[in-house]
Amino acid sequence: MDGSERRQWTRYELTMTAQVRTGDFIESHDISDFSAGGASLQGQVPANDIQSIEVALDKFGAFPASVVRGWDDGFAVRFEHGDGGRNALQEDIDSFMRENDLMDG
Repeated sequence: MDGSERRQWTRYELTMTAQVRTGDFIESHDISDFSAGGASLQGQVPANDIQSIEVALDKFGAFPASVVRGWDDGFAVRFEHGDGGRNALQEDIDSFMRENDLMDG
């Protein structure tokens, strides 16, 4: 393995708050980075018996997601909205980053 980035979707380091819904329960989590494919969130992983969650991001909308891994102070989710939804989200993210002068380089 050459150590190069293997992710399909551009990942951005951006601090924002997400609302994570598990059933009838909503909890705020800070995001450390995200892409059209998913996000890394800070805080406790939602309960193990939760089959699906919804992650809502101001300016981007709400997306069905699943937890793919957890660590001591956070967890990662994969957005489950299909390639069409991911393509549209990637365009929205890129636009947001450009409009707010947050793009690298």
